[in-house]
Amino acid sequence: MWKKVVLLALTAASIQLTLLASDGRAYEYADTPTEPADGVFIPKQLTLLENTPYYAIPNALLNKPQGSFAPQNVEVIEAEVHWATTGNWWKIHTDIGERWIKTAPWQIEVPPPSTIQLMEETPLYGKASEAGGPTAALSPQEVTIVDAEKNWFRQTEDSYNPQHWIKIHTTWLGDQWIHLRLSQIGRLQPLDRNVYYQGVFYNDSPNVDYITLNYDGYLSQLFVHQTAQFRSVLINMYQFETDNGPKWSFAAGMPIEADNQLLKRSAPSPLFTEPDADTEISAVLPAGELQVIEKTSNEVGIGEKEEWFHVQNGQTQGWFSPTYAEPENTVDDTASIQLNGPSTSIYRFPNTRLPLNNGQVGPQMIHPLGAWTAPNGTRWYKIDSFVGQGWIQLLPYNNDSIVPKGPQVDK
Repeated sequence: MWKKVVLLALTAASIQLTLLASDGRAYEYADTPTEPADGVFIPKQLTLLENTPYYAIPNALLNKPQGSFAPQNVEVIEAEVHWATTGNWWKIHTDIGERWIKTAPWQIEVPPPSTIQLMEETPLYGKASEAGGPTAALSPQEVTIVDAEKNWFRQTEDSYNPQHWIKIHTTWLGDQWIHLRLSQIGRLQPLDRNVYYQGVFYNDSPNVDYITLNYDGYLSQLFVHQTAQFRSVLINMYQFETDNGPKWSFAAGMPIEADNQLLKRSAPSPLFTEPDADTEISAVLPAGELQVIEKTSNEVGIGEKEEWFHVQNGQTQGWFSPTYAEPENTVDDTASIQLNGPSTSIYRFPNTRLPLNNGQVGPQMIHPLGAWTAPNGTRWYKIDSFVGQGWIQLLPYNNDSIVPKGPQVDK
């Protein structure tokens, strides 16, 4: 199913960042989602390896640096989560107050986490070398880290997912070395949530070959229960239950949350069998109140979500999304539109790519039933066609045009 992709309005974002500059909490910045330093996924300590500019807020486009820090150790307050793979903003403690810095992986050193979770049988070595073979092997378990090779978190020029040496403590052999890929350096976190997948590739194990990216299977349009998340410095994997046992996927899915609210609608509300516009419309409720019992959302663009509500009105139930429904603020349109292109697609709802019975109209003059302007400024027109009432938009490359209604003449 086609999903809208709306570019971030740079002007609006600039205004928002400027207004929030005095506060300094990163999660208030639309382009800088962060997490607090926990010593696990966000390091609490950071070693700067070169001179590093610092800023009042995490946006180098809006601000010139206030100065520069020489190579040193710094204490982290919060940061973005992709510090091991790309440029990353950090909020740090300094002698002049809290400041922001941005680093690339090769500009920093980071201590390893105190523990990690081994997800499969792992060979042990007496030193950081595979020469001579392993001394023993560990079954899947949590292990304590005592050391790691320098640059243990970095990718290499020839590998997206290289192996690094990690030194761990065992109770029966003392300190030993293990050779792990970046995707294996992580922790297992329990989950207990229901999610919906519109479609998902899965594997039987969280350890995936990043070169071939072979998957063990594919499932579509299903509700599942997630039981665990394996979070590494490279990527996250989610475990969910199936009739064929637990499976793992990169996709987080659409979390289903309990809800209890009434949605008031002044237009009809189509209910889909699942929170997915590719599923069937099971019912269309007239204008009025919708009793919501659950909700979820789907990321469809930068900072944009597609909301879905599980509705239970009497004996009728289904999933409703304002995106896939008649808009409530349509207006009468007295202008006509001239379509000049060879064909113009008709859609079930405006601002979507959900076709109306694969209908199309050719070059002609049309008198719309109404009009609606989408949040991105696109003007949509409701028309009556041979496949029913649907929505079209003017296409500039077809030289489509608006023909205003002429002046009225008194007789």
